[in-house]
Amino acid sequence: MKKGKVIKNISKSDDFYEMFDVKPKNLNEKESFEELLKASENDPIMKKLQAGKIKSFNKKIIFVKERIKSYPQPQRKLDLHGLTSLEAEAETERFISVAMSDGLKTVRVITGKGYHSLSGPVLRDKIEILANLLKKNGKILSWKWEKKYKEKSGSIVFFLY
Repeated sequence: MKKGKVIKNISKSDDFYEMFDVKPKNLNEKESFEELLKASENDPIMKKLQAGKIKSFNKKIIFVKERIKSYPQPQRKLDLHGLTSLEAEAETERFISVAMSDGLKTVRVITGKGYHSLSGPVLRDKIEILANLLKKNGKILSWKWEKKYKEKSGSIVFFLY
């Protein structure tokens, strides 16, 4: 059984400067724990911590762009040619769900460039909207156009959790 660190309960009367072995900028103006807590109320990290979204301060924070660098090339692809926009949307969601359950990290969805559509590209816009929604809802880590720009790309790469 691993031994864990003992976490001390902190009270309003505790001296943060002493606890963390730091010297205040001005010895005459020590802030109390209560004042520090009030000052941190709008701090985004504190909000995440209070909401239980941060589990530990020991883990290094890795930004999405940095994390994606370690992801493999697309491991599976889905070609949406010939599907209606509604079919393409449903098929893409199903494809991503199956890929995630299979433990994949990177997948490609081929939307085409719209050259064969009378009304121009439809699937690119529809799947881009879906990609943004999936990312916003936390269902995927991120996504990008394969050739960096939508106008040059006929496929989207999805980065999964």
